[in-house]
Amino acid sequence: MIKRLISAAVAVAMAAQAWAGVGVWSGQGPDGGYIYDLLQSPSDTATLYASTRSGVFKSTDSGATWSPMMHGIVGSVGYGYPVAIDADAANTLYVVDSTGHLYRSTDGAATWVQTGYVLPPVAGASAITKIIDAPGSSTRLYLTTVSGVLVSNDSGATFSALNGTGANVLPSGVPFQWLSVDPSNANNLLVGTQAYDAGAGPDVPCIYRSTDGGANWLPVLTVPQGGESYYPGITDISFGHGSEVYAAVDMTLYSSPDGGASWSAVAIGTPSVAYYVTTLKADPSVAGGLYAGGYFGVLKSSDGGQTFNVVVADKTNGFSPNAGADVATAQRLAFSGSTFWLASQEAGLFISTDGGSHWNGSNTGIDATNIRALGLVPAGAGNPPRILAGYGDAFRPSPGIYAGIDAGDGNVSWANSDNGLRAYQIRAITVDPTTTGAVASTVVYAGGRSEQVVAIAPRNGGVYKSTDGGSSWTTIDAGLPLRQPTSSPAPFVGTVRSIVLDPHSCTGYPTCTGPEQTVYATSNGCYVYTAPNPSSPPPPPSLVGYCGSILNTHYLGSYQFRIFKSTTAGMPPVPGSPAWTSSDNGIPQSFIGTSPNYSDFESLLVVPLAIDPSNPQILYAGTSDQFDATQVTHPTLLTGVYKSTDGGANWTQSSSGLPTYPGSPTNLGVLALAIDPLVPSTLWAAVIDINAAYGAPGHIYKSTDSGATWTDSSAGLTSADIRALLVDHPSLASPAVVYAAGGGTSGNPGGVFKSYDAGATWHSESIGLPADAALALTLDKSGATPKLYAGTSSGVWEITETLDTDHDGVSDIQENLGPNGGDSNLDGIADRTQPDVTYVPPHTSARPAPGAPPQNNDFAVQVASQNSGTTCTQTQDVQAKSAAANGPDPIANNLAYRYDMDLLQFEILNCAATTVKVTYPNYTFGKGWTFRFYGPATPGDDSSIKYYDFSSKATLLDAHTWQLNLTRGQFGSYRPDSTGSILFQGGPAFSDRIFGNGFN
Repeated sequence: MIKRLISAAVAVAMAAQAWAGVGVWSGQGPDGGYIYDLLQSPSDTATLYASTRSGVFKSTDSGATWSPMMHGIVGSVGYGYPVAIDADAANTLYVVDSTGHLYRSTDGAATWVQTGYVLPPVAGASAITKIIDAPGSSTRLYLTTVSGVLVSNDSGATFSALNGTGANVLPSGVPFQWLSVDPSNANNLLVGTQAYDAGAGPDVPCIYRSTDGGANWLPVLTVPQGGESYYPGITDISFGHGSEVYAAVDMTLYSSPDGGASWSAVAIGTPSVAYYVTTLKADPSVAGGLYAGGYFGVLKSSDGGQTFNVVVADKTNGFSPNAGADVATAQRLAFSGSTFWLASQEAGLFISTDGGSHWNGSNTGIDATNIRALGLVPAGAGNPPRILAGYGDAFRPSPGIYAGIDAGDGNVSWANSDNGLRAYQIRAITVDPTTTGAVASTVVYAGGRSEQVVAIAPRNGGVYKSTDGGSSWTTIDAGLPLRQPTSSPAPFVGTVRSIVLDPHSCTGYPTCTGPEQTVYATSNGCYVYTAPNPSSPPPPPSLVGYCGSILNTHYLGSYQFRIFKSTTAGMPPVPGSPAWTSSDNGIPQSFIGTSPNYSDFESLLVVPLAIDPSNPQILYAGTSDQFDATQVTHPTLLTGVYKSTDGGANWTQSSSGLPTYPGSPTNLGVLALAIDPLVPSTLWAAVIDINAAYGAPGHIYKSTDSGATWTDSSAGLTSADIRALLVDHPSLASPAVVYAAGGGTSGNPGGVFKSYDAGATWHSESIGLPADAALALTLDKSGATPKLYAGTSSGVWEITETLDTDHDGVSDIQENLGPNGGDSNLDGIADRTQPDVTYVPPHTSARPAPGAPPQNNDFAVQVASQNSGTTCTQTQDVQAKSAAANGPDPIANNLAYRYDMDLLQFEILNCAATTVKVTYPNYTFGKGWTFRFYGPATPGDDSSIKYYDFSSKATLLDAHTWQLNLTRGQFGSYRPDSTGSILFQGGPAFSDRIFGNGFN
């Protein structure tokens, strides 16, 4: 989906427009997700900003609808990254992205520009934890970071430390999480620590106060920790009426009556994890007025937190992701009169117009659901296809599963599909193909994870079943091991990540008149106690059969249930009997590490499963070794692919040819597996170093001998993190078509890749996808034209699989629109048949009116010649990209380059260096035009992405044609050299400067 800004002047009122096209991915929802922060304009209560895991969104109609506001921002913004609004200038906002850049907007988030400040990244944490506006000043700004407090007096261009002087300083080496400024006294600052365990030692302060604008700091709150230097996490500090201040400290409420000088704990309910506080909102106009939000919803107090006698939001009044089964977790609250807005963790945004008596979800336009699993109930009996999408990586109450109906009109309508589903995240969805004659009788299995704290919600084993196409669900975890019986034991195997069915186990095979009965699943598993340890003191009451701590010296045990099996469709054969048994004999045991710190641990993870459709006694499992690379230089666990030939009873390593860590027998992680349904001896495995950051591309390996040996099959693959594989046979006579979905970063984007030759070569099919791309796939072949669906961090995206003769990611329909009957380069050969020539048509043939979006976007791209290296004949994903979305391209003296057309983006596979001709048949270039590159100064480096002069590598051949000189792994390409490809984005820009000193 190509999004273009209408104009900077009207972007506040209008969202970026989606220009759908043939062979282009389009986002379909569902809306919602994790709302990290919620801001209300100080000048207009109907204007709100939400920060999510997929970016910043804005509403100008009191939250009824939302629009993305990311123009000019390079990296991801949202989950873990803060946003701030200037109380004295309502249209001025600040945000930091994943590259460490600080951005400023002065037009209500319509466009963002870098302030010039970049904070070095810190491993394992967001370097900037909070951005805070200084009231009374339009240029003063604070940052809390993992190493202290910073202050800027020039609107974020530069910062200096604000950690105090002399003896009155903030502690060094301590991360800080939160800072609040007294709105009635800008010199009164309160800063709180981030949760941080420094080991044994005395109790340490967690809130510091400054009464002189940060020149000096004094500790004002120390929470007893029992002889440990543990810094509790401060998740909120809210100033209220007069001198009242409230803080959420280690998820407990504290109050101060004197501007933060002294503090006391406040019990808001029976001491319980269910009353953990995550957010606070004091009412500055009412003495003692306070709202406390957390795992319990939101409560109201009128006496400063001494009593909370009003339930503002919980599962009984609509603040629930699953129809009242669980209460959502409150993240941020805003209110104006009787209208309340409540952002939640994982469950989206809620609105109440009656002071909190009733709540409804209000997420239209917030495409921030993280979809990690997809399933499809195909069309049948007059019903359109039904897409099941699983919400991933959630540890708070979420909708779990959404059901989408694709009626073929270009839009998917969504509804929660979680009746009876007590799941917080879903990582696997599998549809029983023998039951898909009607939605009402379709059997679906889902795997994921539930809440593990019984005080908040019932726990369960994370495996679920529906017999009505996902309309309702039951938990099927009988036989899974129970956690040690502290409070209430419950099944526990970590996160269930894959589920496969035995196609021969249906009633009446091969006719299959009934559902399949044998089911396999993978999970983290758990350490199951098998016998008392005879060398230890007498053990407590027997725990044999339970799972628990591997350091419990009273019991012997082993890791089990990394793979588990049911022969009764996940249901107990008789009431009270187990439905599942552990089926991972032969999968290596994890190494717990060496005492006393155990930091050299190695943890074995099983993720994908594949089953041989012709002989379901044969199964394959992909395994990975998780470890701390700073502590383990040569891992020892034998990982990779494991194979069973006896229905999962026993497993042996089958990884010959798969890559290993240097100097180690440990194979890189296998996170996806696929088997050819027509030739089951052929398999594909996605391999990646899961312990390293994104960088070198992931690899796909292929076996043609049932897993005995593997060879690299990655030609053309550039994504760094392949997480899903899908195999299709368009016809019985054709080779397998294989799809791969992979993640990436802004500097090294991921994508969806397609192989037409069973994995020998790969071609990108990613036009319109977000840079972090896709981690789940499903294919609908029930209609006249197949549709491919991808799960991303921005919801579900779809693309219609149209004919692409030259496999360049651009449909024949589009290339046929080129000049001269689809022969844009006049060589007598149709563009659609030439992988090195591609045409992108214009939106319209009319010239744009002043202020209208660019429309002279038609261009033809041709790889002109090979300079060195490989063939350089395959262009990929040639597309128009919004110049406005990258923000202004500054020159000097408040001037910026003008872009009369969108940028072009393309990739050239397997290429060391080449020249590329770009022809704009409907535009004439003359004096004042130059060519600009938008991308990283160093390939793969997100932090250096911006506009650059490309005139040294671009030549204007004639009034319509530019020639670009491109080299892999050098300036002018996004991707690092290791990917083997050149990815370019840029275009012609105009400047009418006529004097060398910059005057116009």
